[in-house]
Amino acid sequence: MEPMARAIPVKRRQALLDDRDTIRERLAESTPDLFRGFGAGTERWFLQEIDGKPDVSAVYARYPPAARLKLLEIRALILKLAAGDDRIGSIAETLTWDEPAYLTRQSKSGSTIRPAAKASAPDTLGFYLNCRPPSHVTHGVGVTALAPDTGYSYSMPMRNAIRAEILAIEPMDNRETDDVASTLAWIDSGAPLCRTAKPATPPWHLVSYFVLVDDNHVLLVDHLNAGLWLPTGGHVEDGEHPRDTVRREVREELNQGACFLRPAPLFLTVTRTVGNTAGHTDVSLWYVLRGDRHQAIEHDGSEFREACWFAPHELPFDRAEPQLRRFLAKLDT
Repeated sequence: MEPMARAIPVKRRQALLDDRDTIRERLAESTPDLFRGFGAGTERWFLQEIDGKPDVSAVYARYPPAARLKLLEIRALILKLAAGDDRIGSIAETLTWDEPAYLTRQSKSGSTIRPAAKASAPDTLGFYLNCRPPSHVTHGVGVTALAPDTGYSYSMPMRNAIRAEILAIEPMDNRETDDVASTLAWIDSGAPLCRTAKPATPPWHLVSYFVLVDDNHVLLVDHLNAGLWLPTGGHVEDGEHPRDTVRREVREELNQGACFLRPAPLFLTVTRTVGNTAGHTDVSLWYVLRGDRHQAIEHDGSEFREACWFAPHELPFDRAEPQLRRFLAKLDT
């Protein structure tokens, strides 16, 4: 009798499917040489249903978002390289010691590869090579660790990727020009970019706002901690690209996917926070997503009192994000 497959929660399964699209974009941008010489048929290697391996996909689904994306990216590269080299042959995907493992059973051409993130250090990835049964583990296991900010892609360290995201913004006024300059100096200083402990450690950290728009309406949420109407968004996690933060948060906060109207952020603000978490500085990238104001809103009640669409004349500027008016002025241009 075959072992019973593990059930994957619906939201986690959807996160895996969303991750697949993110990884395809990453690989096309960061490793274009891998795609040269291959036709459209090579979508097969990447789009093979992870649902066909329920035990493996359940393991991927339990990782934190940033680690899961990197691990699935490694998975995609393994399958892609094997598909393009007859010497490697087909790859068997299975679990070894409850971790995804990739074997060349057909050709016997290479070592087993096990990419993983340990529960004790979820922000560090490792490759376990030449895997053997427990009595032999000490004789041949090699580990290569990747620090949390080693990369949004294999060719661009994460810090540089975030810097590039800032440089894609065209400042609208002197204030935004100053905010861009101070943010670049902060990034180049080597200081931590992401929050490591709530509510304000370190005192500066990255935030990804995303504003859903439909015609001339925008979606705002009445934030419990801030006591203000804000765009949806959240803190960028260590090792996470700000665009991936948007994809993760829109699923968590509104239970929908992200449809970017433009890939780069439109706007940047550097502001001191107010409300229950006052006293630290949010460096906020403002992204613009396509929304549908006729669709029912499923918002996160633990964070927001309510979520509402506003026409321009209805906007609650007296109790809203202080930079909302500037953002909307830039959006109109």
